[in-house]
Amino acid sequence: FAEMGQAIWPLAETYRLVGPNQFRHGRTYLSAFNRAVPNIGRGFTPGKRLQEINIEDSPAYWFVLATEPYLFHLNLGRGFSAVAEAYMNFGVWGVVAIFSVLGYGLVRLERFSTRSVFSLAAVAVVLDPALWAVRNDFSVFTRSAVWGCSFVFLVWWLASKFVGESKRAVGSPKGEVLKERVLCRAAGERPVRGELAGR
Repeated sequence: FAEMGQAIWPLAETYRLVGPNQFRHGRTYLSAFNRAVPNIGRGFTPGKRLQEINIEDSPAYWFVLATEPYLFHLNLGRGFSAVAEAYMNFGVWGVVAIFSVLGYGLVRLERFSTRSVFSLAAVAVVLDPALWAVRNDFSVFTRSAVWGCSFVFLVWWLASKFVGESKRAVGSPKGEVLKERVLCRAAGERPVRGELAGR
């Protein structure tokens, strides 16, 4: 019961503190993408204290300042809630819309994961931080997902470039000639000049 209370407390407090005229209208999600790459996105750089960050666009920081300011001044926090952040931005209908899109996206990700091993790896690095974001704000998801997918894309690019080139070399006429010479040497035979010349 204690764990259940900790999970629903941010939602209850956000519902109490955020009125209809105080919705963020998607700013917290944009801020999360803006902070995905350290030292490039505005609004957060390593070493900044919580007091220097735009609190209104950082739900986890805003929440601890509004409910437990003594923890905020110690640079500590309590996490947040994905449901509370959706409400904080768009209200009740925002919760319905965002989680409907999330459900559709999860189904699409499952189908995408069956295409190749790289697709499966990309889906894995997206779903892992998605679990963390259940008890935190969206910025926890974006940074891990962006960097994880970037690494998978780099591995895919290197594999397609070098492995693809080696396959094309083996499949070319020159590659076939070299392959036959290797086989003949392994068998102790000499390749027939006419056969090689015809290629």
